[in-house]
Amino acid sequence: MADPARWQRVAALSEIPNGGFKCVDVEGVSLLICRLYADAYALINNCPHQNQRMDDGSMFEYEIVCPHHGACFDVRDGSRLSGPSVYPLGGYPCRVVAGEVEVDLANADSSMERYLRGAAAVR
Repeated sequence: MADPARWQRVAALSEIPNGGFKCVDVEGVSLLICRLYADAYALINNCPHQNQRMDDGSMFEYEIVCPHHGACFDVRDGSRLSGPSVYPLGGYPCRVVAGEVEVDLANADSSMERYLRGAAAVR
């Protein structure tokens, strides 16, 4: 069972360009807060391929591209789209409340957890 939610404000939605992202550090964790229109998504700022930062990467629509080796991920759920990474990006639950982006810090979703869920769904 997941821990009780612990939502924390990380940015105003207006601070993040539509179709772009903002890097924030929250309690020692580097996050990419990605925006698509009125929605926001919180991803861990490390590519699972070689654990390198993603904040110099680029975003096009719902895809974020690692600047180091070109791995592509879906910002909506961290799923791997292409490139050398086998694993998806980890992330946190994220919501927008009254124009403020909040992240549930108690319920991290690691890249391995996402990978195992995806593998189970294929079976």
